[in-house]
Amino acid sequence: MAGSCQGRPARSWRTAAATGCAALLALATGAELGALPAAAACVLSAVTGASFVYVWRIRRQPAMAAAPPDGVTSLARLQHRSEAQRLLDRLNIATEAAGISSWEIDVASGTLLWIENPIEGLQSAGWTGHSLTTLADRLHPEDRSLFCEQLHYAAAHQRDRISYRYRAYDDDGRLRHIQVHARLLSDEAGRVARALGVSWDITREITAAERLQRQAQQLREAERRLERASLSSSEGHWEADLVNKRMWFSSSYHALLGYENGELPRDSEEFRQLVHPDDYMNGCMALQKHLEEGTPFIIDQRLKTRSGQYRWFRQRGAAERDAQGVAIVVSGSLQDIHEHKLAEDALQLAQRRLERAIHGTQDGLWELEADADATGAGAWCSPRVAELLGYRPDEFPSDTNFLRTCLHPDDAAVVAQATRAHFELGQPYDVEIRLRTKTGRYLWYRARATAERDATGRPLRLSGSLQDVTEARAAREELLRATQAAEAASRAKSEFLANVSHEIRTPMNGIIGMVGLLLDTRLDRTQRDFAETIRGSADSLLAVINDLLDFSKIEAGKLDIEHIELDLRGSVEDVGGMMAFQAAAKGLELIVHVHKDVPDRVIGDPQRIRQCLVNLVGNAVKFTRTGEVVIEVRIDGRRDGKVLTHFEVRDTGIGIAPEKLDQLFQPFVQADSSTTRHFGGTGLGLSIVRR
Repeated sequence: MAGSCQGRPARSWRTAAATGCAALLALATGAELGALPAAAACVLSAVTGASFVYVWRIRRQPAMAAAPPDGVTSLARLQHRSEAQRLLDRLNIATEAAGISSWEIDVASGTLLWIENPIEGLQSAGWTGHSLTTLADRLHPEDRSLFCEQLHYAAAHQRDRISYRYRAYDDDGRLRHIQVHARLLSDEAGRVARALGVSWDITREITAAERLQRQAQQLREAERRLERASLSSSEGHWEADLVNKRMWFSSSYHALLGYENGELPRDSEEFRQLVHPDDYMNGCMALQKHLEEGTPFIIDQRLKTRSGQYRWFRQRGAAERDAQGVAIVVSGSLQDIHEHKLAEDALQLAQRRLERAIHGTQDGLWELEADADATGAGAWCSPRVAELLGYRPDEFPSDTNFLRTCLHPDDAAVVAQATRAHFELGQPYDVEIRLRTKTGRYLWYRARATAERDATGRPLRLSGSLQDVTEARAAREELLRATQAAEAASRAKSEFLANVSHEIRTPMNGIIGMVGLLLDTRLDRTQRDFAETIRGSADSLLAVINDLLDFSKIEAGKLDIEHIELDLRGSVEDVGGMMAFQAAAKGLELIVHVHKDVPDRVIGDPQRIRQCLVNLVGNAVKFTRTGEVVIEVRIDGRRDGKVLTHFEVRDTGIGIAPEKLDQLFQPFVQADSSTTRHFGGTGLGLSIVRR
C-alpha cells in the first residue's frame, strides 16, 4: 500500500487525504468515539485548492479501563478497536502523502512536544522535546517574530486559531515557504498553554504564483512598450470582426485621432462616418481585392479627428481566415502620414511648376557635377538647351556636357577661368561664349551658374542657365560703335565751341577795351549813353562766351583744376566786393559771413572758387527784387589734416517751384523759360558750378 502510494502525484494524495479525513471524521462523530483506545485531537488546515482537509492526529495514551457498552461483548470491542486503528493508519498515510506535518507546542516553555510527518529537509522527528530556538535559526530574519505576533493578535481578538506563512532555509540552504494552521489550547486560567497545528510546504505554489505574476508584469510592460512605440512612430493598431461587424482600436489609435481610449465607435457602420467621403470607396475596393485576391491591403485615407478636421493616414492590414479559407478577421496598423502627404503634394506641385518653367522659359537649364567629364557623367541639360543649339530634344541627349563638346576652342580658357574663380574665390559665374550649333555655325551664348557646396564649402555641382545672346551682342556692339561715334562728335563739337569762343573772345576784348577808352574821352550825354550800352552788351556777350568756353572745356575734359596756396577768406571777400555794386544797384543788401574757424590759408584753385561764387551770387542778385543775399562759409569737418569747406548762397528772391528742382544744374535749362525774357541768361551757370 505504501509502495503503491509513493508514485502518485501530490495533488492525488491530497485528494485521498481529504477523503480519508472526511471518512474518519464521520466515523468519529458517532457513538463509537468513546470506544477509541486513544485520545484524539482534531486540527483544521487549509490545503491547496478550495477544499478543506480535516487532519486527525491520534496520540496513543496509556491503556485505560473503559466500561464496555451495553450489549457489546469483548470480541466486539476488539473488532471495533481494530477498525478504528485501520482508519487511523489510513489517515496517517493520507497526511504523509499530502505532505502535511502535524505537531504540538508547549507555548509557555517554547518546547516542541511532538511532531509527526516532519517536512523533509526542514523539520526532524528528533526535535521532540527540544526548544523552538532550533527551528528559529533556520527562519528568515523577517519572519522570526511571526509566531509571537500571531499569538498576541489571537489573544487581543479572542480567537483560538491562527494561520500564517513563514520562510525558512532547508538543509541545502534553499528558501522554503511554509503554511501554518494551528488551534490554541488554553489552561484553566484562560492562558494559551499549547498550540496544536499542521504545516505544509507551499514553495511550489508560491514560486508558480510569482512566476505567473512576473509573466503578467512582463506582458503589461510589453503592452506599454508597444503602446509607446506606436505613439512615438505615429502608429496605431486595429482589428475588424467581419462576422459580427465589430471594431477594436488600440489606445494609440485613439490618440492619433485625438480621442480618449474607448471613445471611437465599435460598430463598423458607425466608424464609416469618420472616413472622408472621397476616400471611402477606395478603401472598400482595396479591402475587397485583398480578401478575394490576396493583394496587400495598403490604402491612404483621410479620417476625421475629434476636432472635426481631416488628416491623412495610411492603413495596412491582413486577413485571418478559418479552416475553410473564409476571412473572419482583418487586423492591421494605422500610421499618421499627414505631414508627409502635404510635403509630397508640395513636392509634386513644385515638380510640375519646374516642368512648366523648363518648357516655358526661353533659357536652357543645365547642371554639371564638379567632377563631370566629356562622356556625360554627372551632366544634365533641359530640352531647351537642345533647341537653343538647333537640335530636337531626341537628337541631343540630356546628359551631354555641351560646355565641352560644343565649346569654341578659343573660349575654353574663358570657361576654365570663370569656373576656377567661382569655385575658389566665389566670384559670379557669368560668361559669354561661342557654342557650335547643329549647322556647324558658332553662335554667342550667355552662361550663368551658381555652385552648390557641402558643409565644408567644397563645390559639388554647378547649376545654371543658357541664353542665346547673338542678337543682343550684335546690338550691343552696334550701340558701342554708335556711342563711340557720338562721343567723337561731342568732342568735335566741344573743340569747335572752344575754338570759336576763343576766337570770338579776342575781338570782344578789343571792343570792350576800345569802348572803355571812348568813355574816357569827352562825350555828350547821348554819346555816353550809346557807349555805355555798347560796353554793357559787350560785357554780357563776353560772359556768355566765357561760359560756353568753360562748358566746352568741361565737356572735352580739358578744364584743369589748380592746386595752389590761396587766401580763402580774402577770395570770398573779393567776390563780395565785386558783386556789391550789382546788389546796391538793385537796392539789395549783400552779406558776407565767413566763420571764425575757417582757415585763412588753404590749397585750391582761387579762380574756380571765385567763378563758382560769382555765378551763384549773380543768379541770386538777378532773381531777387528786394531783401538780401547772403554768402556763408563754414567748416563741415576735418580729416587727415584736410578741411571740408561748405559754401552757401542764400537769397530772398522768387524761389523755385518743387517740380522744377530736378531740372537745376542741367546745361541750357532754366527753372522757368519765362525768366529768360525777364532776367536773361543761358542756363549754363549752375551747370558749370556743378561740374
